[in-house]
Amino acid sequence: MIDKGRIDLFIGNYASAEDDSIFRYSFDGSNGQLKLLSSVGGIENPSYLIADHRHKLLFAISEKKEGTQSKMASFIVANEQQPIMLSEVSFEGAGACHISIHTHANMTISSNYGGGSLAVLPFDSQGKLAQPVQLFRFDGSGPNQERQEQAHIHSSLFSPDHKMLFVADLGSDRIYTYHYNQYGVQPLSPTAPSYIDLPGGVGPRQMVFHPSGAWFYVLCELSGDVFVFYSKKFDKWLYRYTIATGDELKSGAEAGGITIDQRGNYLYTSNRGEANVIVVFSINKESGILKEIQRIPAGGEGPRHLAIDPSGSYLFSANEKGNNITSFHIERENGRLTYAGVAAEIGAPTCLQFLEMAPNTFVND
Repeated sequence: MIDKGRIDLFIGNYASAEDDSIFRYSFDGSNGQLKLLSSVGGIENPSYLIADHRHKLLFAISEKKEGTQSKMASFIVANEQQPIMLSEVSFEGAGACHISIHTHANMTISSNYGGGSLAVLPFDSQGKLAQPVQLFRFDGSGPNQERQEQAHIHSSLFSPDHKMLFVADLGSDRIYTYHYNQYGVQPLSPTAPSYIDLPGGVGPRQMVFHPSGAWFYVLCELSGDVFVFYSKKFDKWLYRYTIATGDELKSGAEAGGITIDQRGNYLYTSNRGEANVIVVFSINKESGILKEIQRIPAGGEGPRHLAIDPSGSYLFSANEKGNNITSFHIERENGRLTYAGVAAEIGAPTCLQFLEMAPNTFVND
């Protein structure tokens, strides 16, 4: 029986299918501590997870390092301590690395880094995945010959009204844009024009909308830049900021995660490489302008993914090369972070997903 109001944190990592690779922790909001509840294997390299908050499901990508196929799996997490695999689907597109979800339309979007493609996979009223109904392949390259020799789709993001989908191509320095029709058999159709160019060599990785919906932020892995767009006029970026210092730029930036607090006051980013820091910005809600207010060590090597708990009190960092999860208390008055220590030790953690475990079950709709 799940406690009313309990918050769980699900963590994915790089591991073989024979090893446990998805971990479930309970989160104590009074002190930010995590307690291991269970773990499950059976899926190789679940490097990205996403929770269906409405139906208490968990979706995981299986990032294949070789071949031309990827896998996605769905898990029931509503009433059991250990996630139970409900379905698993193989599809064309090497190196899947990210999932977006439209819960009301029962649709998932897989970004396939190695294959330079995007797959649209529906799931039924119980959460069982089906084969893709659309597969988009992308062309293009960038000036960084080692990392941008071809298209590398790194992530996608729905607009707040779920009528648009934004797609980040690290390989070609583009943000592709699609109309989304939740009632369509093939729901995605390209906009005209179909993409926005970013400066060459920046390598867009992750995106996030401001809670107001007015501002759109793009974190670029290769340059360590954050680009700001006005969401009502998505034809050119307005502002450009960097999370990399001069020394870090010389050795190469390796930006990782980006997130915004629930009130929309602060933006948090991470830089890996030799830096291993979390960089905090305040947000001007009227203009979207950022101002750096803090730069703090991540507490582990390779801060790949960041997540803020539903109360907005703690930020967690998945430190892939440090094999740990570190926690930070968020000062509500100014958004600054205070290091709270290592919250969990896990081999090569890559993704963090919170889920509020209210005692409801799947709704057939």
